[in-house]
Amino acid sequence: IDEIGKCDVVNVEEIGSTKCIIFKQEQEGSRVATIVVRGSTTNVQEDVERCVDDAVHNYRGMSRDPRFVAGAGASEIEVARFVDKMGEKAPGLDQYAIRKFAEALQIIPRVLAQNSGQDPGVVRFARGSFLYGERLKTTPNGSCVVLSNT
Repeated sequence: IDEIGKCDVVNVEEIGSTKCIIFKQEQEGSRVATIVVRGSTTNVQEDVERCVDDAVHNYRGMSRDPRFVAGAGASEIEVARFVDKMGEKAPGLDQYAIRKFAEALQIIPRVLAQNSGQDPGVVRFARGSFLYGERLKTTPNGSCVVLSNT
């Protein structure tokens, strides 16, 4: 019994027109979750199932491996910020080359934004927010919102 686990409530609920057996565990220490996937066709349902599976495995990978880095150009923006600061401190003509390299790094997130159908201006906004130490949140429509200063 210990290997299978236990639950607090077992009942039958109707979801749409399908009867489902629901197992609920009220304890917060549970490491098990169930996601009900529904779709209009089998293909849609399988696509959603693959998406959920990918998301779960990505989260598991990110939480277990400290070598994961942020995607969508966030790393490039942060490196560009660091290189730009180095360029400010560099003497003579070297600062121009260093700052142009920092500017070139920002092309990657801009292209990623364009390819995903977003406004490339989001990159300028994100870079400015990184410079001031602000954390960003992406809204469902793809725009960025400043959460807070850190």
